[in-house]
Amino acid sequence: MTEDETNQNGDGPESESNVTRRGWKWLFLETITVLVGVLLAFLVEEWREDYQIQQEVELAKERIFEEIRLNYDFLQDFKQHVDERYKLIKELKPHVDNTKPFTELRHHFIGYRFVQFQSSAWQRANANQLANRMDEELLTEALKIYNWNDTLTIHNRRIDQIRFTSHFYDPKDATIAYEMSRAFIGQQVQWANAMDKIYTTFLKHYGIKAND
Repeated sequence: MTEDETNQNGDGPESESNVTRRGWKWLFLETITVLVGVLLAFLVEEWREDYQIQQEVELAKERIFEEIRLNYDFLQDFKQHVDERYKLIKELKPHVDNTKPFTELRHHFIGYRFVQFQSSAWQRANANQLANRMDEELLTEALKIYNWNDTLTIHNRRIDQIRFTSHFYDPKDATIAYEMSRAFIGQQVQWANAMDKIYTTFLKHYGIKAND
């Protein structure tokens, strides 16, 4: 049998075209395998990053919850003191007769009470843009609390500024100083009561247990 006859019967060496087709086929399969591997690696990495970010979001949320719970404790202590001082300053009114400066009467209601709320967890979550990944309802309610905290802090600074004015040291202005102080503490009482309701609703909604 001749060489040509052998090739025709399929018993001889493969033709060049068959080898070429098989080579392209394996190259295609290898390319697909590499692409699938790269895609899977990308998806795994993306999932890992999303999971890590979500873990950071949950941690930031827990820190905010703890900060709000701590601020609630501060608020309860503040509320108790301003309630007592408001009663005392109202009882002081008959003793204000413009014969002595109000600074000499201030000790009858133990002076003014201030509160310093914490906000580092809230600020950090916003700075890292983790807050943007939290539930919208949570953000709205938390923002309301922190805005109230800021409002009360600003209010407290006002009396800290005006209590060193001449009204508080001049006997003839004692009545003015008294009315300013009574109004200031009365506002503290009203806002503390309003904030107490907001805090209580938030803690109850998210199952955060306040300290006894």
